[in-house]
Amino acid sequence: MRQTLCGCFLLFMVNACAREGKDPQAENLPVWRLSALPTVDIGVSEGDERQELSGASSSYRTPDGRIIIANSGSNELRFFDREGRFLQVRGRQGSGPGEFSGSMQIISRDPQHFSVYDAPLLSTFDTAGTYISSETVVTGGLTTFPLTVWLYRNNWIDGPADTLTRPDVSSILDDLPDVPPGAYRFVKIADDGRLWTQVRTSAPADSTTPWLVYGKNARVIGAIRIPDELEVHQIGSNFMLVRRWADNQVEHVQLYEVEGIEKEGQSPANNTAGNASESPSVSPELVSQLSVAVRNLVTAQEVHYADANGYAERASELNWESPRETHVHLMTADKRGWVGLLAHDRAPVICGMAVGGSTPPGWGEGSPKCSAPSGKNEIP
Repeated sequence: MRQTLCGCFLLFMVNACAREGKDPQAENLPVWRLSALPTVDIGVSEGDERQELSGASSSYRTPDGRIIIANSGSNELRFFDREGRFLQVRGRQGSGPGEFSGSMQIISRDPQHFSVYDAPLLSTFDTAGTYISSETVVTGGLTTFPLTVWLYRNNWIDGPADTLTRPDVSSILDDLPDVPPGAYRFVKIADDGRLWTQVRTSAPADSTTPWLVYGKNARVIGAIRIPDELEVHQIGSNFMLVRRWADNQVEHVQLYEVEGIEKEGQSPANNTAGNASESPSVSPELVSQLSVAVRNLVTAQEVHYADANGYAERASELNWESPRETHVHLMTADKRGWVGLLAHDRAPVICGMAVGGSTPPGWGEGSPKCSAPSGKNEIP
């Protein structure tokens, strides 16, 4: 995740079957790409301290082009203009109105407002930086906290934006090709309602598959390669806002243009649901087994932390074996926390858990969350 950023982005075509983790719809698709250089680059190793980032856990570009960064290391929101010039700071360390104490996550509400999740509070601001209100979030509640990370079958979904509902997203996902055994599909909902997806296997990070972009009609409309060291924060209709680390581990928040999106593919959706008839039923007992197994990752990670002063970024570094017919994925890991996921090889179910500053908004720290058999809800 923190490897050196490549100087170029290679064009590609995907020409393999869905069972190998690649979508047959991707043949002859328009190739999208990120601009060779960021149009905005915020982050320095020394100089203007307002440009120095520490724990930039989330960032958001407003409709008028300003960039807001949740700088969790200093417990504040930093505002920059569309060119990346510093404007102002809002918030400070504390537990009062408009104050922060943990890993902050920015959530878009509407063109004039955004919220910041800092467990257990959800604080709302207008885009000028004025604090409006706060409310306590009940972890795991779908109605009280609809815009969060959630699980559906073997999909990990970040979103949706306010353009889609969870049933909308679930319906689209039902029409997408199946994923390989033991893998999962990462789904990021863009501001315009498109689904940016990547099938992730337990293979090394440098062999991950390209991203495929789907429209609301479940048609794949583009393919794009995103370097693994870029942590995607926001996807707009023609831009991507990311966090990355430079060679000297300096944090940057960067804005890239997404090029080549003028043409949209007309490939029909793949309406085959894979080998559903061969998959074991997702019984409560199976979900319980996966939940217990992913919970056991805590012990393995804490032992590794004690020995290495940091959490393991790869499952192979842990003294832990995943249960039979499952694969473990460590999605995020650093000194502050980690996120782990367990995917079943045959059943359409995944269980995830997080500890520390990497805990997704609305999740209970150290508490497993699994996709339910129906996909209509999650099992806490």
